[in-house]
Amino acid sequence: MPSRTETERESASNSSNNREQESQWEFNDNIQSNDNGATNNNNTKHKKRKGNSRSRTAHPSMFTNRDTEILIIGTGPFGLSTALCLARQGYTNITCLERSTEIPATKASPNGRDMPHHLFSTKEYIGELDLATRLSYEAKQLWKFDPVFKRSYHPVGFMYAACDVAKLKRDVNPYLQYNADAVLLDTPEKIKRIVPIFEGDLKDWCAYFLHKDEGWVDVLESLRSAYLECVNLGVKFQLGEKGEVVQINTDSATGKVISVVSKSGDVYTADKYALCAGPGIAKLIKFQLQFKPRLFIDSLIRISAEEAERFRGHTVVDNVDRGVFYAPVEENDHYELKASSELYNFPSEEEYLKNPEAIDTEAKNKIRLFLRDAFPSFADRPFVHFKLSYVYESADRNVMLCYHPQFSNLVVAPSDSIMESFMLMPVIGSYIAKVINHGVESLSKEERELWKWRSII
Repeated sequence: MPSRTETERESASNSSNNREQESQWEFNDNIQSNDNGATNNNNTKHKKRKGNSRSRTAHPSMFTNRDTEILIIGTGPFGLSTALCLARQGYTNITCLERSTEIPATKASPNGRDMPHHLFSTKEYIGELDLATRLSYEAKQLWKFDPVFKRSYHPVGFMYAACDVAKLKRDVNPYLQYNADAVLLDTPEKIKRIVPIFEGDLKDWCAYFLHKDEGWVDVLESLRSAYLECVNLGVKFQLGEKGEVVQINTDSATGKVISVVSKSGDVYTADKYALCAGPGIAKLIKFQLQFKPRLFIDSLIRISAEEAERFRGHTVVDNVDRGVFYAPVEENDHYELKASSELYNFPSEEEYLKNPEAIDTEAKNKIRLFLRDAFPSFADRPFVHFKLSYVYESADRNVMLCYHPQFSNLVVAPSDSIMESFMLMPVIGSYIAKVINHGVESLSKEERELWKWRSII
C-alpha cells in the first residue's frame, strides 16, 4: 500500500478534533508565518494522526516496522537504491515521488539526455579516510555481481590523464596506495599504445592507467533496472505533477514532517520521509551553504556506425584538463559520441542565466580543443546537443546522510551531495535504509562524522 493522501488517512482513522498548528518548512518567501510559529497553508490542511508521538529528537534509533509508511522524494541513484534496499528487506509500504514523467528520465528530461553513462573508477572516491575506499569497493562488488546492476557495469579499463605530470601525480597519489599496479604513461606515445583509437597528437598529455577492472556505468540502464525491480517488489511511484514536491509541511510542536504537497495538489503523508532528490532539492530545504557549484559541459556529435565501431570496448580516458568521451550511443540510423568537460572559473547560476552566450562560447571552445587533441576529424562537426549544467556537491565531497536536525522523521540524503553518486548507487541505499530503520546511531562513528549535517561550508 502506498503512502496515503490526507483523505485516505482521515477515512482510515478517527481523527482528533484538535488540530495542532502546522508549518511549511522553508519552502519559499511567499509563505507567511504568524507569531506562534505556525504557517498559513492556503487551501491545504492536515490532521495529526492519533497515537503517542515519539519524544522529539533529531536522531531516532528505534526499530522500524515492516509496514511503516516510508515516502522517498526523488528517484535518482540514491532514491531508487533506498527503495530497492527497503523492498528487499521486506518493507511493504514504500512510495517514491518523482517530478519526471518516466523513470528513468530520457529525452523528455535534460538530466537523462545529458548523462547516458557515468565513469567508474575507485580513484574518483578515494579520500584520506578508509570509509571512502570501503564504500567504493563495496559498490564495485555489487556492480559486478548484483543481478539488478551487473548488466550496467562495463569494466573496460580506466585511464586518468592530465596535461601536467606533477598535477597528475598529486591527484592520483591517494589511489596508488591501493593499486600498486597503476602504470604511469608520461608521453602521448605510451598513452596511444593502450588506447590506439586516439588520432590526435595529445599534446602535453600524460596519464595513469589505473585498472582494467574499472570503466563506465550505463546510467539509464542501471536506473531502469532498479526501477523495474522496485515495481516488481511492490514499491509504488507517483510521477510528473503528482510526484513533483512543491511543499513540505511540518508540525513545530513535535518536530516532525507531517505531509508533502505535490504540484498537482495531492497531499502525501507517511511515518518517515527520505529526501533523496537531486538538483531541485534546494527548492525544498535550505542547506545553509553546505553545497558548492560545479559547472559541467555535455555535448553530442553525430558519427557513423563505422566510426562508432572504433570505440567499442575502449578504455575510458578522463583528462581533468581537457575532458572525457563516452561510448557512442545509437540513435536511429546513426550514432552520437558524447564529449564532456568542466569549467573551473564561472559565474553564479543566476549571472549565467542573464547572459549565457559568453560562457557557452568558452565551453564550446574547450570541447573543440579536447576533440582537436584526441579526435581532430570530429573537432569541427556541429553539436547535435550541447548543454551546461550546474551541479551542487558538498563542500568536503562527502555524502550527506543524516536526520534533519529539526525534524525527527526526515532523512536527508541528496543525490547531488557528491559527484560520484551514480558510482555508489548499488550500495548507498543500504546505508540510507539503515538510518531510516535504526537512526544515525546505527552508523559507525566515522560515518556519522563524515555524513553529518554541516551548517556552513
